[in-house]
Amino acid sequence: MFRAVDIVYETLTGDEDFVAVEPFGSTMKGYSNEDSDFDIRILVDVKDRMDFKDTDNTDEMLTKGSEVHHRTEKIKYKAIQALEDGGFDSEKLHILIFTVSKKANVVRIENGLNEDESDARVVGALFKMFKGEGINDFRDSAIAELRKLSEPERLRQTRLMAVALSESELHSFNKIKQRAGTDQDYDTLLEDRIQMWKNRILGFID
Repeated sequence: MFRAVDIVYETLTGDEDFVAVEPFGSTMKGYSNEDSDFDIRILVDVKDRMDFKDTDNTDEMLTKGSEVHHRTEKIKYKAIQALEDGGFDSEKLHILIFTVSKKANVVRIENGLNEDESDARVVGALFKMFKGEGINDFRDSAIAELRKLSEPERLRQTRLMAVALSESELHSFNKIKQRAGTDQDYDTLLEDRIQMWKNRILGFID
């Protein structure tokens, strides 16, 4: 799995839209089997190109959207080709492309991460174990905005992020229990993960 991430990182480093790459899924969580995919998430910095605030022109919107789609698909294709050349089975490659935006994340924090439950997960994801120098700019921008908040609000938003990330990790809890052969209680494990994520995020902010 780490070799796959290294291949993607080495292939895409230097691309103006590439931000970072991370492994995820059953292989990283320790409950994969012989049929499991190689799950890889790639962050791409193109979302700010889709700013439609200054136009009501549908054709312009479609053009911008088409450009973003083309650029993300190009990155995905390059990653898949490199992995196939590296000996990975294309049938087992699960590549997800996520577009990210510094401006949008600042707005999410300003709004208190309340407008949409996914906002906390999107901002919180910046504190995950991505490989790529580009992630630092996005993380630092979010950290600077979080530091402007009062301490109670900063702690509240940190917990929201920790909860969102933890619940996302454990969405396949029953499968994890079955494959890992554990009888661990969901609520206990969830609280452990929330505390871990809170400590990690606050470690960056402080």
